[in-house]
Amino acid sequence: RVGMSCLVILAFFFFEVAVSDVWQWHLPQTGMWHDSNNWVNTMGQNGVPGKQDTAIITPINTTTLFYVTVESNAEVLEVQVGNNALLSILNEFDVGSSFTISTLGQAQLSGGTINLQGIMQIQGHFTWKSGTMGGNGYANVTGSISFESSAHILDGFRINILGQQSNITDGLIQLQNNAVFHSKERKRWRKRWKGRETG
Repeated sequence: RVGMSCLVILAFFFFEVAVSDVWQWHLPQTGMWHDSNNWVNTMGQNGVPGKQDTAIITPINTTTLFYVTVESNAEVLEVQVGNNALLSILNEFDVGSSFTISTLGQAQLSGGTINLQGIMQIQGHFTWKSGTMGGNGYANVTGSISFESSAHILDGFRINILGQQSNITDGLIQLQNNAVFHSKERKRWRKRWKGRETG
């Protein structure tokens, strides 16, 4: 019985490894995350990135900015937003490892939730219109970030502002569950965030 149990465990392990895949955005245009026709994996098959997968959003033969919209809950291990691409998050978006926005890439959070367990590298631009950023991870902003409404919640998450182009145009950010917002330009951010809640 012990031998059979070991075989079952090994089989399960190899199955878990086998289901991990890399998915590439397949269209040179705007589309929905959950449309399987928009993605292709390493085997040339269509589908949608899953919890153990890496999603790469890079334009194909285009220099025009296009949107990829997360319209319902999505899970992925890693996501990379390439140049001339914008990832628009409207619902819950769970990232298990890393979230990278390239130098000329963009992402925006509009009322949804980003749950990140790893590192978010914002080399391009991130627009936080509303919603929650949470999880056990943190974000390094070497590009730029903007806040465009009054409904921002930082839940157990850390943001390190390392760039010089970040700004808040409206509203406050609520920090909860030991969340941290760090910036070298402390005086500038204190003035912008008068009346913010911390926890």
